[in-house]
Amino acid sequence: LFFTNGMRMFNRNFTIMPNGDSLSGHYSSSSGSLIVPYPGHENQFYVFTTDCASCDENKGLRYSIVDISLDNGLGDVVSLAKNVFLMEKATEKVTAIRHSNQKDFWIISPKWGTDEYYIYYLNENGIYPPKIYHSGYICQSLLPNYPDYMDDGMGCIKASMDGNFVASCYYWSNKLMLLRFNNATGILFDSLLIDVGRVPYGVAFSP
Repeated sequence: LFFTNGMRMFNRNFTIMPNGDSLSGHYSSSSGSLIVPYPGHENQFYVFTTDCASCDENKGLRYSIVDISLDNGLGDVVSLAKNVFLMEKATEKVTAIRHSNQKDFWIISPKWGTDEYYIYYLNENGIYPPKIYHSGYICQSLLPNYPDYMDDGMGCIKASMDGNFVASCYYWSNKLMLLRFNNATGILFDSLLIDVGRVPYGVAFSP
């Protein structure tokens, strides 16, 4: 239907949508974009973007809404729902988990410079203010004078297919965090920090 690199939104003809330029993601972000269907809105999609963690002016976690019925069915970004702010100082990590009702979604993203994980609920009425979970481990730059080279904001976050677990990479600390998740209540719990011995960037769960 459409695709994005977090900075531009392209339609199925590989053309930038009329209002699809200047999104707030970044080409080098580990999870620069995430597309989720808007529950109850057949033609609309939420597109979440994260900026690079070490950018001087981190634009944070934001979302835009694409309506695929616009521009004669090729789709466009809704003008009043573009780069809508959710969280400042985002890491390069964002993932989605389907709600236990099999209709709605949870959007999870840790905040840079803190031990906080933000958990947003998305249903047919839109996105709600986040629940916040404290993991006990602060995601930060390890060498403040050289943030581009030593930043735990880099690395991916992924959820297991059953929605019961989340894994998050802390790139330069050589650590991986495993967390349990309740996809009915949107609660993270039982975080476990694992030293993997070398820089972790990508992560995945086996079905």
